[in-house]
Formats: sequence, C-alpha cells, structure tokens
Amino acid sequence: RTSYVPSAMLVVRTNMLEEAGGFDEAMRYGEDVDMVWRLIQHGHLVRFEPAAVVHHRNRPSVAAFARQRFSYGSSAAELSARHGDKVSPLQLPANITMTTLGLLFGGRRLRLVAAAATASSIVALTRKLIGKVDVPVKEAARLTVMTHGYAVHGLAAAVTRSWAPLLVWTSRSRQALAAALVVPAMIDWFRTRPANNLVTHTAFRALDHGSYCAGVWAGVLRSGSVAALLPKVRIGNNS
Repeated sequence: RTSYVPSAMLVVRTNMLEEAGGFDEAMRYGEDVDMVWRLIQHGHLVRFEPAAVVHHRNRPSVAAFARQRFSYGSSAAELSARHGDKVSPLQLPANITMTTLGLLFGGRRLRLVAAAATASSIVALTRKLIGKVDVPVKEAARLTVMTHGYAVHGLAAAVTRSWAPLLVWTSRSRQALAAALVVPAMIDWFRTRPANNLVTHTAFRALDHGSYCAGVWAGVLRSGSVAALLPKVRIGNNS
C-alpha cells in the first residue's frame, strides 16, 4: 500500500471521478492528494503503475524550486483537516519508533538499550517470518533488516521535512538533524549515481526538505492546528 501516487499522469474513470467530487478547485496545492484519498474513501482502487514514465519540466530556477516545495508543504495542514492522520509525517509501530528515537537522540546508555532492543526485535521478527510464513532464514533476515531500515529512513524524513525547527535547540539534536539529512542523501547518491556530485545532491536535498518543512509550519501556524505534525504510532505486536 502507498500513501499517495504521483499525479504527473492520472488515468481515471470519469464516472468515479464525478462520484468522488473531482478536484477541489478551492485547493491551490495538495488537490491531487485530496482527490485520490476521496476516491479511496468512496471504495475505489487507486493503483500506482510504474511502467509508465512521464517527463515534465522542472522549475527554471533554484528559487522557483524552493517556492514549489514550500507550497507543497503548506498543503499538509489542510489535508490533515480533511483526512486526519493520513497526512501524518511518520507512521510506524511503537516498538520500532521508540528504539529508533533512542538510537538517534539518546545518551550513551539509552543508545545501548535501544541497540539491544533493535537486535531483539530483528531476531523476533525473523523467527516470526520463518515460523509462520515459512521464509528461508537468509531471506527472513534480509526482510527484517529492510523493515528496520525503512523505519529509520521514514523517521529521518519526518525529522527533516516536518520536525526540523524542534531540533535546533541543543547540540545533540542538531547532530541528529544533520545526520537525518546527510546520511539518507549519501545513501541515495551512491545507490542512484545521479549526474550531480555528492555535495550538490546533498545541498539540493537540504533545500528540498527545508523548503517543504517551512511550508508545513507555515500551514500549521495559519490553520492554528498542529495535527499535521503529529506522528501516528501503532500500538501492539505489529512490527
């Protein structure tokens, strides 16, 4: 399941689109996300089809790019008012959330406890996959590590795209903020090998996330509600 689909190209049955109310022209940004979520609320299936590749022009300048990202972020508060926690910046099981926070922000002792808890969680989930789904040990371990890796990536994105202003007050939190920005950018660069160099790639990622985060906070302050900043933490044995 995906939280949203790219809207550079959408193929929609017109009768279903009309039933859901179509695009809300009152929304300047986020109207595509709003429409897709309303389609799902009406019981329709929205599928991401990666076989299609659509090219469109990027913004002509760095300033225009930053304004675009700011505008996208500013829609989060309105989407939250309409769709609740679907727009939550972080949706993870409680155990993974707490251990990851401990690893990133805790002191030495808390980090050791969090590391031990993470290792225990990995072992438990691996055993669960082996026992209930009959997955080979090597594959189960790989899937489990990937699950926790995605959790860390999701938390890093939430930190840089939504919570950055909350993390500039102490040296430790600033270090965590820098790590949340730089480490995923480096991983992405080494994985995709884009045309720009690592420094430029990281700088544009910082501009992207920083502009979006500023938009999120502008929307939150304008709406008077912090709902768009709140994580959705799932309680229970769902890791």
